[in-house]
Amino acid sequence: MKDKELRNRIKWLRNNGGFKQTDLVEKLNLKISAIQSHEYGQWPNRNNIFKYLEFYRCDEVWLKTGHGVPYPEKPEPSKPSLIYKVEDCPKQVAAPEKEYDLHGGWKPRPEMQDEDHNMLGKAFEIIRSNTIYRPALLANINAFHAAMTTEKKLDKTEKQLDNTMKILEDQADTIRQMGLRIAALEKKNEPAEKDVAAG
Repeated sequence: MKDKELRNRIKWLRNNGGFKQTDLVEKLNLKISAIQSHEYGQWPNRNNIFKYLEFYRCDEVWLKTGHGVPYPEKPEPSKPSLIYKVEDCPKQVAAPEKEYDLHGGWKPRPEMQDEDHNMLGKAFEIIRSNTIYRPALLANINAFHAAMTTEKKLDKTEKQLDNTMKILEDQADTIRQMGLRIAALEKKNEPAEKDVAAG
């Protein structure tokens, strides 16, 4: 069954989040062909609908029917807190157990400080909001993540290159040693060759 309106809503969620179709393959654990078929109008099964709802945190009625709004307004807490618990944040923004050091590789992440909680909470609040700032923040997070991933790949490539250069240097040194030994043997055999020639 094809549903053009559902297609538009699913595509809107992706664009609003600043994602490409290829970004969702890992995040939703779906094949690219499934994502494309949903945006073409093929109705997702119950399991895939749940994946969209869980990832985008959007309204279920709106996603299925188009009625209402994607992110209904939620009542403000009586005493809003600037600090959120890490466990309250969605998986895609939760703090990793390790952090990457460009010079030292992956290291155990230290305990989060209040400032870390504060910033993570603010980011979480923006991501859960239905404002123009949400797609901008998501786009920046994706850009920074891509840059960090590239840095890690470059760091790994540099280490591999260093290892390759060391192997080549060791091989060159071995070849030099072999050359010296051959030259020494040839020099040692010169008197014997002269005696044979004279005889």
